[in-house]
Amino acid sequence: MKICAHIILAFLAVTQSLAAQDLNFKKIEIDTNYSFRGLSVVDDSVAWVSGIKGVVGKSTNGGIKWTFTQVKGFEKWDFRSLYAFNSNEAVIANAGSPAHILRTNDGGKNWDILYTQTKIHWHFLMEWISGMTKKELSTEIRSKAGCYC
Repeated sequence: MKICAHIILAFLAVTQSLAAQDLNFKKIEIDTNYSFRGLSVVDDSVAWVSGIKGVVGKSTNGGIKWTFTQVKGFEKWDFRSLYAFNSNEAVIANAGSPAHILRTNDGGKNWDILYTQTKIHWHFLMEWISGMTKKELSTEIRSKAGCYC
């Protein structure tokens, strides 16, 4: 039994070192007074954040420059969940009641309400979303928006 455990540990150590990558972290200064709760990284260039006071931010150049906007009508809400599909399409969900799921297809300039629930809290909405695949969620969002592309 001890030999088997040693073999497994040795295998894990070797495969871990072979698979290890050099990660470089770079501190990025962002001039904002907002606190963020949601993060969605699409690729090496595109990332979105969401947070307090209805704020959503987006970077399309790997985090070097960020643009921030407040979602109209949601200035007092906290967006704690965010899923971005690309630099133009994303969905956000707020904390609190009523719970809302909103979507943008123009890079965050405008947001449409996809779903509103007055009787449950936001985490139930996230369970609904997390149970879907990316394709199912994308289809649902497009159907709610009247786009069947």
